[in-house]
Amino acid sequence: MLFVTGCATPEALVTSRDAVDEFILTGFSSGMTDGMELHENSGFYYKFERDRDNLYLLLATSDLVLQRKIIYFGLTIWTDRTGNHNKNQGFRFPVDGQARPLYPSVPQVQAETDFNTLLSRAGEIDLIGIYGSSVRTVKRRDSRIRVDASIQDDFLVYKAVVPFGLLKHGFNPVADNGKMSLGIETGSFKAPSQNRRARDFDGRRPGGGLGQPGGMTGRMPGQAPGRMPGQEQPAEQWSDMNLLSRPTRLWIDLSFNTGSY
Repeated sequence: MLFVTGCATPEALVTSRDAVDEFILTGFSSGMTDGMELHENSGFYYKFERDRDNLYLLLATSDLVLQRKIIYFGLTIWTDRTGNHNKNQGFRFPVDGQARPLYPSVPQVQAETDFNTLLSRAGEIDLIGIYGSSVRTVKRRDSRIRVDASIQDDFLVYKAVVPFGLLKHGFNPVADNGKMSLGIETGSFKAPSQNRRARDFDGRRPGGGLGQPGGMTGRMPGQAPGRMPGQEQPAEQWSDMNLLSRPTRLWIDLSFNTGSY
């Protein structure tokens, strides 16, 4: 599976920090990104810190398309303690579909929306390969991985605290050569199947005559709500949907400052 191309895998130094809980997202401003690294191809600013027990991840982006892909389709963080970019363990927040309709139309995805309201609906997190090989969806408040996201100063700010003890076989920044890799992967827009798009607003599938039970009383396949067959979507809308259909993927190799702890 391809990740963001055009440059080598970026490396990030994970600095030591005092074990003080600063999880709540407060006081963020665009000036804060001055202390963060920017991956220009993806649009992510990133920063990592650690104490004795946890990895602290901070992401930020002002790119509206990237924000929409995260909010509508989810964001997965892969944690590979071997540094080999394996996707065996990680977590997903927001969970795909929690902050949007199941089959969003072009206008729904494009509409200027209160993203903070949408993020407030995201109350669950997917734990991938953390408790066995399966995906376990739990309430965010019940997860040992603490994660939050909000819109501040036109930036989507994403913060996670990952206990080293949850990583497969655990992880010790000093004993394990001070290196691991972390993957960042957004979800993306996937057009519904032809059968699903042919279903009308009442959930009925075509079968009878027009206007009859089981008949096609809703929109035609591929037709957006509020448009009659034959009406075209503006080219710029389909261009944006094309961008939303391309997931953003990025691996970052972490190098831990092992001078303390």
